[in-house]
Amino acid sequence: MNRPGLSVRRTVRGLSLIELIAVIVLLGILAVGFMSMYADVTHRNAVSSQVAPMTWLGEGAMSTELLQTELGLAPSASGPTTIGPYTVRATVKTVAKKGTDDAYLITVTVTCVSGACSPMRFKAHAYTL
Repeated sequence: MNRPGLSVRRTVRGLSLIELIAVIVLLGILAVGFMSMYADVTHRNAVSSQVAPMTWLGEGAMSTELLQTELGLAPSASGPTTIGPYTVRATVKTVAKKGTDDAYLITVTVTCVSGACSPMRFKAHAYTL
């Protein structure tokens, strides 16, 4: 029953401007968090995509130097080798005498030609029989 002079309250459905602004601010904060996580993940993925080929090249050069040492061949004294976007340098040093056998320290360093990645070093000892 409506009385004259009294207003009837209607229920209004929807969002107020303050609620809408609060939702936009919260979504902005979440977006910044996700963007920083995304940047971190993409950086780690780029680094890991460089590590695998550098490891393969390092292990290949190490195997070559170990084989040459075991066969009694002169270690390769050539300068660095460029393979694709990477530079591989291997060095072999006589470090000690073990009875009549020589001990060698083989070091392989793999770097990016562009210098955009950190160098990786691989070391191993080899004994001639």
